[in-house]
Amino acid sequence: MSVGVVVSQTFLEGLSLDVSILKSLLRRHRTSHGRTLYYRRMDMAVRCLQTTYNIVESTTRLETLTRTVRQKHHHQHHQSRHKRKQRDRDTDEEWTLRRDNNNNNENDESLSFLWQEFQTLVSIYTKGIQEIVSRIIHASKALFLEVSRGFFLPFCTVALSALARIRAMVLHIGRLGLMHLKNEIQPDLTTLLSQQSIIITTTSSSSSTTTTTTNTKNCLSTVEFEKYMNEFLDDDQNIDKNNNIDKVQWDENSLLISLGLSRPLSKSGKSTSRQDANNLSAISLEVATGSNDVGVSMVIRNQASKTSVVDTSTGSPGESKSTGLDDDRIDDNMKFVQSFKRKQQQQQQEERPDSQSKQKVKKQKTMSSANSKSSTKKEKKNKKKQKVKGNFFDDLFDS
Repeated sequence: MSVGVVVSQTFLEGLSLDVSILKSLLRRHRTSHGRTLYYRRMDMAVRCLQTTYNIVESTTRLETLTRTVRQKHHHQHHQSRHKRKQRDRDTDEEWTLRRDNNNNNENDESLSFLWQEFQTLVSIYTKGIQEIVSRIIHASKALFLEVSRGFFLPFCTVALSALARIRAMVLHIGRLGLMHLKNEIQPDLTTLLSQQSIIITTTSSSSSTTTTTTNTKNCLSTVEFEKYMNEFLDDDQNIDKNNNIDKVQWDENSLLISLGLSRPLSKSGKSTSRQDANNLSAISLEVATGSNDVGVSMVIRNQASKTSVVDTSTGSPGESKSTGLDDDRIDDNMKFVQSFKRKQQQQQQEERPDSQSKQKVKKQKTMSSANSKSSTKKEKKNKKKQKVKGNFFDDLFDS
């Protein structure tokens, strides 16, 4: 079974594509984001992926090592069977010794090179992948902090999605590569080393001495293999025993603006000093439950954890179902938005009686002013009529 079957080409192409996306993103935004913390951490992660531990190149090296070790093992097995069947030939003794020594030297050098390549690949698939994942998490924390502030959302979302895909593919490739090294390459290589000795030449100032040792002490043991394999699994058992968590704090106003909402003002039309002091405080899940505290902290775990939620769809109490952390975060955000809208509606309802009373007073004033105007007009008309009638009778009697 070749390594090309174990690590499919789609994973390698996807890894190369995401690394190129990160490189182009960093190259285009170097002038505007070059001095920021998240940019430098992303640059460190990309350099670790490409130069320090090239995962794509390590898979090709693993494939060539597998092919070479199997050819050596097959050739040695076939040669040993052929020697048992072959008869002794009449050859020169001196020529035979020189030829055997040259062949042994070549075989020992090739086996030592294969053993060094095996140790290099083991270090890449164990310590190298741990370093890559730690750098990705280190860069993601800074990007999440910028997202929580509401700044540079397109840049941060593209970078976070690329880093998440790279982390998933690197863990998958590392797990399969380490399994292949332990189960496929190490048994054949140890049999080759046990049958032939590796010659290590140490040259001193006086003379050169040659020692023969079999360097099979640094094999990947079962305990180490299980320890590194457990690190490739995202499970609750691998969460830190100290339950280390990170508290990310952000500005509540910027989060509301990014959601298309705004903070409700007080009845006087101005924000209070307590709200201004708590602008940089964190938002908690207690807001969703209706607490009046403006800001407290929301806890985000480093690794994915599962929570139990009561499932009332079946009607049987006590049954629970597990949900992922991403779904819980979405639900918490929706609860927060709904609670904020509910508070806005309550404040609007509290302000409605004052506005209605003001409207009634205005209506009464307008009605009273209209009545007064109509009464004054009637009085003027009556006075005019009385004047006109009095003058007519006076003129009549005078005549």
